[in-house]
Amino acid sequence: MYTVIIAMVLYAFYYYFVILRQIKSGLMSDRTPSGARTALVSLWGFALSGVAGALFAGIMVAPMVPFLPVTDTYVLKPLASQNTRADTIVLHSGNPAFSTTYYVRYDVLPGKVKFEAVSSLSDITVIEDDGLKGSGLMLKTHPVRDINSPWAGWALFDDGNAPRYKYEMRVPRGTVETRLNVN
Repeated sequence: MYTVIIAMVLYAFYYYFVILRQIKSGLMSDRTPSGARTALVSLWGFALSGVAGALFAGIMVAPMVPFLPVTDTYVLKPLASQNTRADTIVLHSGNPAFSTTYYVRYDVLPGKVKFEAVSSLSDITVIEDDGLKGSGLMLKTHPVRDINSPWAGWALFDDGNAPRYKYEMRVPRGTVETRLNVN
C-alpha cells in the first residue's frame, strides 16, 4: 500500500514542478505538445507509476512478510461409521505407493460435526496416548502472515504461497485403524 502511495506522490511532485512549471513559464519549444496534451500524458504516467509500485510491492515485498504459526485445537470423536470399529478415531487408508489419507471427525462448533480427510503429504504425527479415553485431540498448525511486521504495510497482496498445515493427533491407544491397499 505504501509503495503505491509513494510512487504516486513522487509523480505528482514531478508533474507539478517539472511539467506544469514548464508550461506556465513558456520553456517548452514549438514542438512540445500543448498543455492539455502534456497534462493527459502526465496523468497516464501517474497511473502507470501506481501500477509499477503495485508490481514492486507484489513481487519484491510480499515474500519478505514473515509467517507466524497459528495452532487450532479440536476434540476428535469416534468416526461412528459402519465400515470401522466402534472406537476408531483415526482411519488411515490408501495405497502406500501413491498416497495415504487419515480420516478424522471433530466438532467445529457445538452440534456441528466435520469430517476431514488429511493427506499423508502433509506433516502428520499420530500419537497413541494411554492417558486419553474415548476421544482424542488434534492440533492443526498453519502459518499466517504477520500483519504487525514492518513489511506488511508495503505488501499489497500475498505472494501465493499456500499455507502448509502440520497435524498432531493424540488419540487413545488402539483407536487408530489402518487399511492399506497394495494393489
